[in-house]
Amino acid sequence: MQVSDFAGNPLFQLNDRIRLSQCLGESPRQLRRLACSLNNYVNLERYTGHKLRPVEAPRTRISAVQSIIADALRRVSWPDYLHSGRRGRSHVTNAAAHRGGASLCQVDLRSYYWQITTARVQRFFMDDLQCAPEEARLLTRLCTNDGRAPAGSRVSGPLAFHVTRPLFDELQALSMAHRVVFTVFVDDLCFSGKEATRGFLWSVKKIIHRHAFSYHHATCSPSGRPRTVTGVLLIGDRMMVSPSETRRITEELAVLKTADTDDQRLRTLVGRLAAAASIDRRYLGLLRPLQQRLRRMKSWSERGSRELPPRNPCSKTS
Repeated sequence: MQVSDFAGNPLFQLNDRIRLSQCLGESPRQLRRLACSLNNYVNLERYTGHKLRPVEAPRTRISAVQSIIADALRRVSWPDYLHSGRRGRSHVTNAAAHRGGASLCQVDLRSYYWQITTARVQRFFMDDLQCAPEEARLLTRLCTNDGRAPAGSRVSGPLAFHVTRPLFDELQALSMAHRVVFTVFVDDLCFSGKEATRGFLWSVKKIIHRHAFSYHHATCSPSGRPRTVTGVLLIGDRMMVSPSETRRITEELAVLKTADTDDQRLRTLVGRLAAAASIDRRYLGLLRPLQQRLRRMKSWSERGSRELPPRNPCSKTS
């Protein structure tokens, strides 16, 4: 990334604690406490997709600081190949870029956030944002947990992209030289075009290795065949909800009818249906009643939190 991309950014060329403190809205002493705390995150399990997955949810104080850093990191001109973490872009627009039935290569970066290490993060703050070493170390400790970017934090998405951008930019240059369409959605890398061959994929793998990242699920699909890109089934120019996603939605709807559903699981299902409805409007009929149910649950929760605590049953009645 060029220095000019960060010129004027509030985190650019930070070289004293007072300025950093003003930027993040906390005193220098409190920032040091947060950076050294071992109690900044709550380990939870949340439904992402159809499985329960571990998530490191930041607590309120560190979350507020990370949100400020995340907003600052988003104040850049995003490259056209990026479809995650951007307004107006999604997994659906990522898939749409590869319509037409041309040859397709796909690669996933393995355990992506685990590869966004403290060393890489600190190097980004020092080299790209040109922060002083002390400020870069403090920012790194505020943005990482157990030596890496935490899943579940608002800052991890934009931070991971900036750390990985040199790799992505080189892959974009390779793609343009071969007239191949390249897109990124978090850790999913997709390439389509006449020259998206196994030989091209081998060049992609070598670049990934040179940048010291690891990958898996590297595949090539010949032209004309149906393929799934970020959960969307592509058949020529047509986009459809993939059979696996349809099955997961059906399973979640069945659970909804037979058992109590917690707020998080309902939100996940609503998110699934909203994504499906953006591809196939027939899912709107299932989505809208669940959105109303979710709003009612939120209203009940807010009303319950405003109620007075129950009266002590041992107290005297009038």
